[in-house]
Amino acid sequence: MYLGRLGNQGAESNHSSYCQRISFGSFMEPVEQVSESITRQQDISSELHNQRYEQWHNNLLKASTWKLKGEDNNGIKKDMHDINALLSLSPSGFAIWEEYKSEYILIIPWYRIASMRIALKYTEA
Repeated sequence: MYLGRLGNQGAESNHSSYCQRISFGSFMEPVEQVSESITRQQDISSELHNQRYEQWHNNLLKASTWKLKGEDNNGIKKDMHDINALLSLSPSGFAIWEEYKSEYILIIPWYRIASMRIALKYTEA
């Protein structure tokens, strides 16, 4: 699409990133280029996988600490909702959870509401 037009910014940055990664410059045989591209993609995927695994492992350790202590290292109370959010949300999703959890409304189970109504009925009489 951009051939002969000097490319766009995304294409140019990807090209220079590719050339820097394989360190051969841009003069390669097509077979070598495809082989190096596949290797490059596998390396990038492996790095991303390792980062995600490390984040997941750290979150498990953090969640077990919260479950045992009931609070984080700063003394802030943590409950099962916080633990579930930490383990099931992405890092950005968890940041949003932390920001807005003060607006979280506790839903009272139906059996508690029924027992409250019965208690109110006896106190009114």
